[in-house]
Amino acid sequence: MGTLPIFPFDRHQARLVFDLADGLGENAQAVPFVVELRAAISGLTLLPSASLTDTGYLDLDIAIWRSNATIGFALLVMVIMWCLALGNVLRDAQHRLLRQAH
Repeated sequence: MGTLPIFPFDRHQARLVFDLADGLGENAQAVPFVVELRAAISGLTLLPSASLTDTGYLDLDIAIWRSNATIGFALLVMVIMWCLALGNVLRDAQHRLLRQAH
């Protein structure tokens, strides 16, 4: 899970393991299957990679990170918030100086 101090540059990993068999024990027969990943999460990029293990399991690793547009927008909002905060601090300091002058 991502941590707040590295937002919006956080990255996540997920691993799914699949194994389908018909029967139990020595009589188990592997069942062919297909895994289709459709990512429809706005603002995130998902990169899946699959590998077959020696034991016949299918490992599906998924790397997840924010898209460049989402990172850019988040940084823009952060800069705007800092400018608003700085503007309020400067305005308050100006009012205090004017009150002291009178």
